[in-house]
Amino acid sequence: MAIAFLVKNRKLKSCKIHYARRPEFETAEDKLAFLSTNPTSTLTFESVTPDKDANWLNITNNDWDSLVPVISKKTKAARTKAQEKAIFGDFSMGFITARDDWLVGLSSESVERKVKYFLSEFNSNVRESLKRRKEGQDFERSNTIKWSRSMIAALEAGTERTFDSRAFRQILLRPFVERTAYFGSGLVEMPNKMPAFFPANESNTAIFFNDPGARTPFSPLASTLPGEYHLAASYDGFQGVPQYRFLPGDGKIDNVTDWGLRQFKNKYEIGASTGRKSAKTKLRVTKSAIFFYVYAALHDPLYQKKYSQNLKRDFPRVPLHDDFWKWAAWGEQLLRLHTDYKKVEPWMLRRTETLDKTAREAGVVPKALLRADVEQNRIIVDTETTIDGIPSSAWAYRLGSRSALEWILDQHKEKPIRDATVREKFNSYRFADHKEQVIDLIARVTRVSVETVAILEQLSTASCIGE
Repeated sequence: MAIAFLVKNRKLKSCKIHYARRPEFETAEDKLAFLSTNPTSTLTFESVTPDKDANWLNITNNDWDSLVPVISKKTKAARTKAQEKAIFGDFSMGFITARDDWLVGLSSESVERKVKYFLSEFNSNVRESLKRRKEGQDFERSNTIKWSRSMIAALEAGTERTFDSRAFRQILLRPFVERTAYFGSGLVEMPNKMPAFFPANESNTAIFFNDPGARTPFSPLASTLPGEYHLAASYDGFQGVPQYRFLPGDGKIDNVTDWGLRQFKNKYEIGASTGRKSAKTKLRVTKSAIFFYVYAALHDPLYQKKYSQNLKRDFPRVPLHDDFWKWAAWGEQLLRLHTDYKKVEPWMLRRTETLDKTAREAGVVPKALLRADVEQNRIIVDTETTIDGIPSSAWAYRLGSRSALEWILDQHKEKPIRDATVREKFNSYRFADHKEQVIDLIARVTRVSVETVAILEQLSTASCIGE
């Protein structure tokens, strides 16, 4: 609760704010007693002054504005190269289906069954709507499918939708959790630029990170697949910055702008050149190396700590560290770890099996638990299987509010399905059917986590942040 006194003074061109507070857990009676015995003229106020961006709380005092912008809306909208003032030219939010239960699944076969049912129900609604309209009768949509703004508009326009067997794509739904999604028939509410950044039969990589306004810690993650909007947070959105942009015809261009390339060349070639030809050649900066450099710079723990408030309000900026190529090499290592995680050598974990007599006697599979015991460095898979020997450093690799391993556990649990129709007709997921694949994934992401943390320690040692 707040009490505000607004005083107007025509002579002043700006405002002044004075603020006083009472203890957070003071009772209503205490507050009323305070107000009745303390005239306003006797109170001690502190002045509150906003920064240049009109932030009143958690004001930062650092060199954020001197760093190089990774992306900006002005650069994205630029019509000429002279208007570009960020490292990357284009970016986009991750896709939003507005109906994950219908369009996302473990295989194209399972998703296809749901999509065909959805389209059948939708088209039936379209035909019935047109019929009722001609008869001058009211029409009420069925509740058997998930409606959204675009689908309601299509219904009102009388537009039926057809199934497209070529529209299935692998996606990154959550960190190190891939799924199959259907991108056809206009069913994805907001595909954004994910299909353009990741066209069929083309390879690309994008760096995803929290949108301004995020509540969870800054969490960059690279992917060679389209990323979902809530990639590493339940509520926060994520932006994706691709390495390449694809042209309407054939071919692709680098998403690093010429302006961005100049910033790095000015620092690492012109500024660091010794004048000898061999040295200039060695120091030549490339756009692909800049992509890796940015990925490393965004992972720097000192950077994330110092600029945590800035990263909640603005698109990221990066410093220019002393050794460009060392940071580019670290960035490439991180990127390969995070995008090729299914190919790394599994970490050697100990697997313990204890027979669940109750489940076996009842003729059912062991109950899935997928619970992390961080203190004991183990994962309880189900009522029969436990995995031990997870290095303590593996838990330290976190994305948002969870470690990478905990994201895997969360996304493979048997959870209630929100959509009633999908829950009734298409609820076929059983963890027991995927148990061995999940255990293998845990072992591989354990290695990814341990090696990521080791690289992050190197970044902290070499970081210029705080100097």
